[in-house]
Amino acid sequence: MKIGLALGSGGARGLAHIGVLKALHEENVEISFIAGSSMGAMVGAVYASTQSIDALMDLSESITWQQLIRLFIPTLSKSGLVDGKKVVELLEKWIPSKRFHDLDIPLALEATDIINGSLITLTEGDLLPAVRASISIPIVFTPISINGRTLVDGGLISPVPVDTVRSMGADFVIGVNVLAENRSWLSTDKVQKQVQKQNQQRPKILSQIFKPEETVPEKRDSRKTNLGPILVLTQTIGVTISKMAEYQLDLQKPELLIEPDTTQINVYDFHRGDAVINDAYKLAKRKIQENRARFDK
Repeated sequence: MKIGLALGSGGARGLAHIGVLKALHEENVEISFIAGSSMGAMVGAVYASTQSIDALMDLSESITWQQLIRLFIPTLSKSGLVDGKKVVELLEKWIPSKRFHDLDIPLALEATDIINGSLITLTEGDLLPAVRASISIPIVFTPISINGRTLVDGGLISPVPVDTVRSMGADFVIGVNVLAENRSWLSTDKVQKQVQKQNQQRPKILSQIFKPEETVPEKRDSRKTNLGPILVLTQTIGVTISKMAEYQLDLQKPELLIEPDTTQINVYDFHRGDAVINDAYKLAKRKIQENRARFDK
């Protein structure tokens, strides 16, 4: 049986994919195909290129808040705040394969043609530009042109690419949705309090960049939420994508669905990945052991 892995979008919450891959690796579940959107594309590309959990962990640990600031230095482009060059430079260290055909595991990366709204599945050619296209959150990152198409984040249309990895030849699809707990992002006391706690822990300079300021008074009617523009934008996209993922998964139904709780970090908290990686690892480990008989067919 050929097993395919569909890694979904979710910004920093997509670091949870590393925990899932670690569990699969330890449980000797052989992955035959990988499809990824956005952060799932980035993690999937590193793993397909190296088959190394250590490389993924090193990547996660390398993104300190100082590194994060360098990655998000604005370029004031007309089509996005960040040109993404620093992200590509970071990825060059962790993705030794230069082209899709060099990969150890067949890989498909999802992107969206921002001109006509079509889904573009990238499976050949240069790898790094394809990753760059798939992670390009609109307005935040400038679009990238590949084969005459203007491409942005693949999660806009295919947040958890189950059908894509199935079309590659997978008999059994494991879908990983890291936005399952993000559907009521701005409406629950639990999440509001968690965000407030995150802001207290976040270095001051990051707060100045993203300007998140939330208060959670005792009376719900008097709640005031004052979010910075980047946070509003990314969370608007995140809520939309999470609902899209919900509908997509209802239709495409992977054979096994793993949905780690990632609400302990924001979508841009790449420097705080340990918590979601560990939680996703524990959940995936349990799910794999519960479904061991299905994997061993």
